[in-house]
Amino acid sequence: MDRREAEDINAEFIAMISILGAVYGRELDELVFIGYWRSLSDQPLEALSLAVDEALRTEKYMPAPATLLKICKELRRERSRLYIAPRDAAHTEAGDERFREMLRAARDKITKKTRRK
Repeated sequence: MDRREAEDINAEFIAMISILGAVYGRELDELVFIGYWRSLSDQPLEALSLAVDEALRTEKYMPAPATLLKICKELRRERSRLYIAPRDAAHTEAGDERFREMLRAARDKITKKTRRK
């Protein structure tokens, strides 16, 4: 993995956790991000993204890293039993570009916040 790929993964991870913080009304500092990273960095981003989506639909409070890890494991078990069709290409391409824009904006916002402190 080159530096650019690592930066992209970091940005996506930060964006996912930032989304959780925004939805659940939590201010997130650098230590919170480090805690989530240490707990979840071994999970594939796709699995983590699905876990975040599931948590947003089902959790009343912001999920702890252990909750997201549990959801990741449950989703992996379900996927191994069921075939889950991938999203259609048109939806994915249009959504991916918009998602990347949102990730960049979230990353920039977090970066600016952490630099001020």
